[in-house]
Amino acid sequence: MSDDKPGSWLDSYSVPVVPEGEQYVMLSGLAESYKRAAWAEISQKHTGLAKLLKEPAIKTVMEMFDADLFVEASMAPMLPPERLKGRKRVEP
Repeated sequence: MSDDKPGSWLDSYSVPVVPEGEQYVMLSGLAESYKRAAWAEISQKHTGLAKLLKEPAIKTVMEMFDADLFVEASMAPMLPPERLKGRKRVEP
């Protein structure tokens, strides 16, 4: 049996999950005109995403975590891209 103990989360470091340079747009909290334009683009050109966004579970999870919804900027090019917030990577 090994004497190794699992490391604490304090011993870990964050790894960015978003590649450098990728851009995203926020879909939650949009003004009505932006919401209509974004939905028209998504429902016409990205049907899989449109179907996913209609799922009630998405809204439930967003409310549970008080979260905003972001998608790749190419999905709704009429919206201004935003930089995702997060922790900076700490080198080990």
